[in-house]
Amino acid sequence: MLALLGGRSQIYDAGQVADRIRALVPGAHVEVVADAGHDLQVHSHELVTDRTLAFADRAEAVA
Repeated sequence: MLALLGGRSQIYDAGQVADRIRALVPGAHVEVVADAGHDLQVHSHELVTDRTLAFADRAEAVA
């Protein structure tokens, strides 16, 4: 599982959400993007694309 969270979100506390995901989903890859809000995929679309493709490549290599 890949979770990208905006560190400046006003909707959730990214650190708490990241900790919760890590606790509930062992092996999850969680990244808090410090300078992004909750609309990370809109304002940081290149970062989201890069991280998603890299994650898919790693998953494919393991499969």
